Amino acid sequence: MSYYVVDRVSKYFVYVENEDGNMIKLDINEFDYKPSDGDAIYKNTNNKYVFDKIKTRELNETIKEEFENLFT
Repeated sequence: MSYYVVDRVSKYFVYVENEDGNMIKLDINEFDYKPSDGDAIYKNTNNKYVFDKIKTRELNETIKEEFENLFT
């Protein structure tokens, strides 16, 4: 399964980063919820992007650990 991370949200578009680091502009109507910056998402079988709470938590913990390691 391919994951994306929401970089930013505008009125009509959601800008996401894919696993290769490329930025992709998606229509906001492709989402089944209101996306937020930093959300980990994937495309479901209904061709809608959905929020993955567990993956988002994992990414946030990794970022927090890397940030803390900068100062140790």
